[in-house]
Amino acid sequence: MDNTKSVETSDIVQFEKLYKKYYKKALNYAFQYIRDIETSKGIVQESFINLWKKRKYINHYNNTEYYILTIVRNLSLNYLRDKARKTKRIGEVVNIDDNINIIALSYTNTDNTSYIEIQHIIRDTIENLPPKIKDTFLLSRDKKLTNKEIAEKENISIKTIEYRISKALIKLKLNLADYLSAIFVIIFLG
Repeated sequence: MDNTKSVETSDIVQFEKLYKKYYKKALNYAFQYIRDIETSKGIVQESFINLWKKRKYINHYNNTEYYILTIVRNLSLNYLRDKARKTKRIGEVVNIDDNINIIALSYTNTDNTSYIEIQHIIRDTIENLPPKIKDTFLLSRDKKLTNKEIAEKENISIKTIEYRISKALIKLKLNLADYLSAIFVIIFLG
């Protein structure tokens, strides 16, 4: 019985060390995709719970950081996919950043380089759009207004709105061709 208690105590001590060592990094990793601190904290807590449950199968000397960040990545991806499904189900447009984050999380293994590059390209492309196209695109994607609502707000035709959004999407598609090619078209035009 004493041997069992020492193993449990050892597990707890080891777990606390891992928690203290990787919590902030895991939280930062989740937050860069989720953009909500409370949800990110929940994902990180759930990740550490999963780590605790599988502690007997993990070699603590064999890249625990990679393991915990992989759990965070997978839980973040699941959260964003669920959020996107719920948003589509109620007939709203999925936030552009959520779509980008889903793609980034789907195609990286805790490597943030592609995600950061994609975010940078998208932000630069949108910033460099002609003002009217940029404004229309942001009203559509960020403010989630319908084409009809934008047309009424701007006092222009729906065809003009469609044209502007189309121009913005074409520019984004061209600038992101190396990263997303077909996936981008499916998500933003689908």
